[in-house]
Order: sequence, then C-alpha cells, then structure tokens
Amino acid sequence: MLSALLILIRMGPHYAHTFFYKYLTELNNHATRVNLKDQSIIIDANSFMYFIYNEILNDDKHKNRNQILTTIPFNYDGYWDYSKQVLNKFKQDCSDVLVVFDGVFKRNANRRPDPERASSLHVTEFNGYQSQLPLLFRRGFIDILRELDIGVNVARGEADPMIVRLAQDRNAYVVAADSDYHLYDLPQGYVPLYFLKLKALKGSLYQ
Repeated sequence: MLSALLILIRMGPHYAHTFFYKYLTELNNHATRVNLKDQSIIIDANSFMYFIYNEILNDDKHKNRNQILTTIPFNYDGYWDYSKQVLNKFKQDCSDVLVVFDGVFKRNANRRPDPERASSLHVTEFNGYQSQLPLLFRRGFIDILRELDIGVNVARGEADPMIVRLAQDRNAYVVAADSDYHLYDLPQGYVPLYFLKLKALKGSLYQ
C-alpha cells in the first residue's frame, strides 16, 4: 500500500486518476457489491454527463475518421433518450435521488482534461478524434431532471465538497465517475459509474 502511494505522488495529479481506474479494474471482482434499489443516492452531474456522452460516442466506433469529420459527431436524440432512461431508472428504483452541479470556480491547472474528470470542460478525445461536451448538453440534462422531478442542487464552486457534505447528512451513496471520491469520508461509499450495471443498479462499492 505504501509503495502504491509513493507511485501516485511521483506520477502527479495528471495520471493519478488513470492509475486508480486501471488498478481498481483489476481488483473489481474482489470489490464489495452494492444494490442501489431503495437507497438514497447523490449523483455528480458533471461526471455523469461526461460518462453518458462517452457511452453514446462509443457507439460510433464503427465510423472511420472521414465519416466523423463530415457528419455531426453527436446524436442528440440518442442522448436525450439514453439520459432519460438512466435517470428514470434511478428515480423509479432509488428511495431518493439528488443531482449536484458545479457552480463557478477557477479551474485547477493540474486537473487532467479528460471526460473522466468531473469538472473538465476542456477539449477531450473520444474514439480517436477530438470532441467537446456539446453546449446543449447541460441545458438538456437539466430539462430532463425537471421533467422527471429529480432534485437539483448547484454548488457555489466545485461540486465535490457539497456532494460529500450532502452524502454525509443524508447517509447517501455517491454515484459518479471521478476518482477523487475515493479520498473522501463517505458514510455509505462511492459507486463508480464505470462498474455500475445501470439496468440493474448493481455495482462495485468503495469506502
């Protein structure tokens, strides 16, 4: 364990996130399993949006680069449908759902600019080409939350501290795609979207 921490320090913040998920993927079969049905959850909105975006774009892997450059690289209809399907599953099966968005704050230059970072708004690479979170993504996401009557909070700054505090107050699970949550004291724990089976709401739990 000590040697792993020393490696993380030497790697620096840009690569620590990748290390976490490569390491955890290998250990995933030995992780505690959790079923989120009838449980209270808090969703990190920014990392959730990037996760859904990535899932949809991965469906376009069959396209070659020329096709991508000459067509719209993002299917908004697919986004609306898939996002609503996933969020409605949480709404129907969980006892309480709250979604928390980042507010306004100065970006940390040391944060790795990729879709797996909860707060990254930089250009990111998916499927071998450059892309960026569509401008309508956040607006459409909020509209879906309102339609489904799912609670929304907006932090004054970065969402992580508010999410942790709310998780402690509500005794709720944190659902996100941000390795920072491995470092916080969460009463119920952190459920990474990467290891969560969305149709069953069953996945790996880290505390």
